[in-house]
This record gives sequence, C-alpha cells and structure tokens, in this order.
Amino acid sequence: MTGPQLVHTAADLAGLRRPGATRAVVMTMGALHRGHAALVAAARREAGPDGQVVVTVFVNPLQFGPGEDFDRYPRTLPDDLRIAGEAGADVVFAPAGDEVYPDGTPLVTLAAGPMGERLEGAHRPGHFDGVLTVVAKLLHLTDPDVALFGEKDAQQLALIRRMVRDLDFPVRTVGVPTVREEDGLALSSRNRYLSPTERRTALALSRALFAARDRLAAEAALRARVRQAPPAGPGRAEALAALDQEEASADARAVAHAAGPADPAGSALVAADTVLREAARREAAELGMSVAVGRPGHRSGAAAAGARPAGGDEPTGGAAGDRTAGSPLVRPPAREFRHDGAVWQLTFGGRTVHLPDAKGLRDLHLLLASPGEAVPAVRLLSPAGGDAVVAAHSLGGDEVLDEQARAAYKRRLDALDDEIDRAALLGNDDRAARLDRERDALLTELRAAAGLAGRSRRLGDNAERARKTVTARIRDTLRRLDVRHPELASHLRATVSTGARCCYQPPDATPWQL
Repeated sequence: MTGPQLVHTAADLAGLRRPGATRAVVMTMGALHRGHAALVAAARREAGPDGQVVVTVFVNPLQFGPGEDFDRYPRTLPDDLRIAGEAGADVVFAPAGDEVYPDGTPLVTLAAGPMGERLEGAHRPGHFDGVLTVVAKLLHLTDPDVALFGEKDAQQLALIRRMVRDLDFPVRTVGVPTVREEDGLALSSRNRYLSPTERRTALALSRALFAARDRLAAEAALRARVRQAPPAGPGRAEALAALDQEEASADARAVAHAAGPADPAGSALVAADTVLREAARREAAELGMSVAVGRPGHRSGAAAAGARPAGGDEPTGGAAGDRTAGSPLVRPPAREFRHDGAVWQLTFGGRTVHLPDAKGLRDLHLLLASPGEAVPAVRLLSPAGGDAVVAAHSLGGDEVLDEQARAAYKRRLDALDDEIDRAALLGNDDRAARLDRERDALLTELRAAAGLAGRSRRLGDNAERARKTVTARIRDTLRRLDVRHPELASHLRATVSTGARCCYQPPDATPWQL
C-alpha cells in the first residue's frame, strides 16, 4: 500500500486538487492516535472512493498560553504519515510556521467572543481565539468541501460551526464521536503526560458523563413505567397485577418522583457531581491530604472542574477539590448500593451506574446489608415481616381465599390506588411508599391465592412462593446488570445464593455504602 503524499506548501497542495472530486480535511496537531484515525476513516467515507482526504499536521502556537506545552508537544511526523495512510488519507499537509503565518504572529486574528470565554475558555484565555484563527487559515489553504472534527472537543466544535456559519465559509462541518481507551479515558495526544494518579483523576470526567447519561436514562425508564399504569379506577388493580412484577408502575416512590416536573439538567449534574466529588476525595487520600466534604449540588473543586468541559475528557485542573487543612479525610465508597429517590446508585470496581427502582435491587440491598446471614425468602418478599399473610387475615381470609375475602381485597386495593395517587400528587413520598407496600403485599397474596379458572386454593406454602418470586426477581436484576455493569453482576452471581433462604457471602470484608 502506497502511503499518503506529503506536502509542505499551500501551492503544492493546491496542485493536487482533483477537479470535481470531493475533498475532505481533518485538522490535527500531529501525534496521531486511534481517535485521529477514526476521523480520517470518517473523512474517507465522506469523500468517497474517488474523493480526496487531506490531513493537516500543524502545531499552532496561537492556541497555547504562557507556560503551556508548545515546546514539548509531541511531534512524530513519520508515525503520523503511517497512521494517516492506514486510515485512508491521500495527502498529509504539514506546513512550517512561516507558511501559515508568513509575518510571524498575525496582527489580525479571530475572536471567539462570549462562547469562547466560558467552560475551558475561562481557564485558557485566548485559547479559542487561536483555534479559530488557525482553523480559518487552514480552511482557506486546504479549500475543502467538508471538514471533520472530533466531538471530544465539544466546545471547540461548537465554536467552529458558529464561525463557519457567521463568516459564510463554503464548507460543511461534521462531528465524529469520541474514541476512548479501554478504561473510558478519551484518547488524546496529551494522555502520555499523565502520571498514574492523574490518569485515575482524569477518568472521573468520563465517568461523570456516563453517570449523568445513566441517571437520565434511569429517570426516563421510570417515567415510561408511570405511563404504563392505568388511571385510578375500578380496573386499575387488575391491570397492575397483569403487568410483569418488575415492570409494574406500582412503586409509589417512582410514581411520586416521575410525576413531578422533569429536570434533566439538574439530574445530570447531581449524578456527575457525585462521581467528581468522589474522585476529589480519592486524589486527596492518595496525596495524603484532607478534603472538605462537598454538599450535593455544591460544585467545588473537581465538581466544578467537571461541570466546565462541555465534552473534552482531558484534565483541565482543579480535580483535587477544595483542600481544607484540618478537615477530616473522607475516602470515597469503594462499593455503593443505595437508593437515591427513585433511582439506585451502584458503585463497584471504580465504576458507578444508575438504575431505575426494581424489586430485585431491593432484595439485593437487604442481602448486602447482612453479609453472611441466611435471610428467608419470605422476609425478602415482605420486608416489613409477614405483611401479606397478616393483610389477608385482616380482610377476612383464613386458609382458603373465599369470595368474601376476594371482594375485600378488591375494595382495599381500589382505595389504596386512590390514596397513593393523592400522596404522590402532594409529594408525600413516605406515605405513598407505605401505602404502596401494603398494596403490593395484597396484590402478591391475591395473585398467589387465585387458582386456575378463578377457583380458590389454599394459601399455604408461602415459603415456596417466596422462593420462586425472589429468585426470579434477583435473576432478572442480574441480567440487567450484565448490560450496565458486568463486573458487579459477576460479583453478585458469585456471592449471592437464592432459595428458601438467600445469602450474600463476600470473599472479603469490604463494606458497602447502603
């Protein structure tokens, strides 16, 4: 395979223009990696087999501030030629500084304006002015039909698109998704600068983004579950009973949470803030320093730093949080399995995910709270302690579910539906949850007691019904975790046993934050 043609002047590049062929350009500062290769491959698809893909390699001095790494920025042109060629480039344009800026530092430059003064721009004054100036110059020199940029630098991409629109550049801009390393860190030529500690801290940025994404997805799932629930009325109890146990919208906390006004930005920030504050504590612990415990929603240190980058995953400073002498050192939870409103936050192996509420998660939560203890499945089915049997007897049922008891169940379920709706509308989560536990216990017992063709049957063998139900709930939850957090799913499969008695037997004594 012949490598790409290397040119150093705008005149030579202009001479390679193919009449009628689409030219796609990818602008880089060199030190190419798989992320750049993905950009070049996307450019190849945009240009088509008869088009031309140009990769520019130019370390732009205008976008480096005082004390930044212009002099030591990696320059690896031979490797760049190989990577660009393998990804589908036809030409590599590597101009010298005086080819781009013939008179040295230009007297006239572009200003990024208010968009360039926020987020990363607030910490690198003038950076985006330099970026826009060189992009404008390279668009003139390369004269492309389409220009491709990475979505990793989201603020940069937004500014370039605005510049193209405001200044009427005859070019189409295309964003290409971020390419990440196996641990989730966005690929960057500067990653080689990171120490092991800095790399772990940098990972908090991508994990915060993932946590925000997961939180939004979990809340969307909760709202979808609420929409499944029929309105209050005579048939609501039967309709809820017909829904799959894990998908039923009967969870009053979920209903109360999801019925309120949506606040996706706030939810995303809370989820991201949690991850970033934990990273700040972890870094402080490794450095032997103390760190103030941030309040949820109080974006200090790493939380504030994490809120600034719009899409880049490279560290921009401030990742250690507010370090306060004399404050108690608080280490982040290595393992977390806790309920946050209507969403579960699960942390294991350095990764945090958010899942909508489900009964299998509640079962696992109770087991994790009592490691080594054999917990009867009946207790997991009715955590308050025999709720279903007590409720059945109070409604007129003895060991046989007769028509009188069945009618009493129905009346109480309808009444509970109305009370739950009122509590949810009033935002009284505790009352709604308490009523829902009673409603759930009644539905469980009613389903278990109803025989084929509507015949009544004996209520005995609660333990067997509990064994089957709890086992199914936990297995269903683990299947979901296989997709969202495989490492946690594997740990729980290896340590949780189910049956008439269920038990969590961990290999070590690492505590869970519950």
